[in-house]
Amino acid sequence: MLAKGGNGYFRTRVVDRYLQEGRLHKVKGAAEFTYPIYLVSLKNNTLPDGFEQAKKILLDSMKNVSSWAI
Repeated sequence: MLAKGGNGYFRTRVVDRYLQEGRLHKVKGAAEFTYPIYLVSLKNNTLPDGFEQAKKILLDSMKNVSSWAI
């Protein structure tokens, strides 16, 4: 993309540096896609230490960067 030009869909975290540098640009009105995040716990509800804290941190951080319902 950077050497030859063109268009593409990329995860923001992959191209964020190039967007900030002005080397790539978002196309206004282009479709945006989301990727799901899955949390898996044990079937018998025996959660490892720190699971609930990790889940809260993940959900809180997603609320700060996403306008989608969480």
